[in-house]
Amino acid sequence: NNNIDAGIMSSYRAGGDSALFVGTLNNYRMGLGTNSIEQVTIATNGNVGISTPTPLQPLHVQGNAYVSNKLGIGVDTPSHDLQVSGSNALFSSDTGNFKFAISKKSDTDTASLLFQQNFIGRAEIALANDNLLHFKFSTDGATFSDAIVIDNNNGNLGIGTMNTENKINIISDISAILAETTSVMPAIDLKQYGTGHGMRILTGTGTTGNGLLIGHSGSAAALVVRNGAVISMIVESSGNVGVGTSTPQSTLQVNGYAQLALTSGAPPSADCDNIQERG
Repeated sequence: NNNIDAGIMSSYRAGGDSALFVGTLNNYRMGLGTNSIEQVTIATNGNVGISTPTPLQPLHVQGNAYVSNKLGIGVDTPSHDLQVSGSNALFSSDTGNFKFAISKKSDTDTASLLFQQNFIGRAEIALANDNLLHFKFSTDGATFSDAIVIDNNNGNLGIGTMNTENKINIISDISAILAETTSVMPAIDLKQYGTGHGMRILTGTGTTGNGLLIGHSGSAAALVVRNGAVISMIVESSGNVGVGTSTPQSTLQVNGYAQLALTSGAPPSADCDNIQERG
């Protein structure tokens, strides 16, 4: 047990200086105790144990520890509450579960994980002044911009925007999405199982450029609109358009009936100035 029954202690002036030596004279551990119970142990190899007579490391605390100021690991003069200098850190659990928590006090405070390069901030994951999850980046270490925002209420995602009205919201001054595939599978599959629109494309309010541009970058592939397995319309690389046919032989070929609605009044004379034109 840890009860102190016997021991040897000695003190003297070592080497003629003013040092004081207290310890055992033989190969026995040294203990300090209270109430006849050993509380602090110095093992024969120099390890110090608090509340343990068999310290496994230079300092072994069996129980809780309280540090009132800064704690440095591998740092002799820590400037943060906890400062670690090393190449690896490991957190593990004997029960199989482990949770690392970063807690802030109020909604307007910040809880963050900051990634630095030579002590200059480059990226940050944070609850920054709200309860949205922010993925931020910085080019100078001083100003951070949101790359991705996740709404904690619904899981909606904002890329380049704080707007999380839809499941995915993207605002960008360049192409917002680039999807490529190296197989025969589609780069993007859009499926809709409800009763609403399968896909809706709305253009913005800009007055220049194309309102809506649909095409491909290949030189031979066609643009195809399908309804199930049936081709409803095809635009070939030659520019020929086929409706109801997959092999149009002219600029516009319709396989079936075509109906053109007439407008009220006579057509402009410029539209009927050729015998081949029909009004």
